[in-house]
Order: sequence, then structure tokens, then C-alpha cells
Amino acid sequence: MLIGIDVDGVIANFYRSICERYGVCHNSKINEYDTPLITNKFNEIIDDVEFWDGLYVLTEAKEIDFEFDYYVTSLPPNMKESRVKWLSKHGFPNKPVIVGEDKLSNCKELGIEILIDDKPSTIQQFNADPDLHIIQFIPYYCNFEIITEHSATNFKEVKKILNKIKTLK
Repeated sequence: MLIGIDVDGVIANFYRSICERYGVCHNSKINEYDTPLITNKFNEIIDDVEFWDGLYVLTEAKEIDFEFDYYVTSLPPNMKESRVKWLSKHGFPNKPVIVGEDKLSNCKELGIEILIDDKPSTIQQFNADPDLHIIQFIPYYCNFEIITEHSATNFKEVKKILNKIKTLK
């Protein structure tokens, strides 16, 4: 089974990074990603290589102790090289980085059967497809409702879920 891992909100701490960039407290939990900070400031960082290169780490590379196949990420396409460098800089495995807004189509094209992602709208899209599995990753700063069968707050939990899914196949 091919496995994809999202980056922002799963292994990179985009939220803390944008909060600190604009001097906003990031200690309170959020209920959605469409916060005024993100929606109002995203156009300012869309081409900012320094911002994307400097994202905080959310999950250390050593915590991912299972095989996976792709990074499936939604970021400005012109920042793909920055993303590849960021992953390498922080010791993550060298895997293909797939950039695109439509993760469902990207995963279907590549044959990815399991995606680990945090974004509720992505979770909902995958929930609607019976051939794919989604693991809802809930970062420490989110108060997201669990909206799928499999959810995790760390990669130990992710690994247990992956093992469970694989035994069902």
C-alpha cells in the first residue's frame, strides 16, 4: 500500500511559523485554518522563500519509523524547491514531493491508498472515497472535530493505525 504524508500541520508547523512572523500569540488552540491571520496574510508569504525555508518542525524525522512513499503537500507551486530543501535540512527521508491543491486526484493518480493529513476539507474528500484511507492528524494547536475513522495526534498512533489498516487488506 502506498502511503502519503502531508507536510504543513503534520510535520512542519506552519501555524506557529505564521503566528510568530506576524507577532500573534500561537498558544491558544484553533478550531479552523481559515483564521483571519492566515487568510489575510497568506498572499504576503506566498513567494517568501525565507518564510518557507524557516518553518518550525512539528514532528521530528526520527518519529516517522515506518515506510512511506510520498510527501503530498499543498503549497505555492513555486515553493516546491524550498519544501524539498526544508525536508532535507531537517533529516526527513528523501521521497518525492507532490505539490497540488487537489490531493485526492494526486493520490489517485499515483496509487496512494493512505494519506496522513490534518486539513478537515481534505479529510472529508477522502472520507467520500471508499477505496482510500485517510488518517486525520490533529496537531497540538488544533481543536478539530474528529471526522474520520482513524485519527492520531502523534506518529506512534499513526504507525498503529497503519498496521491495523494493512491487516485489513
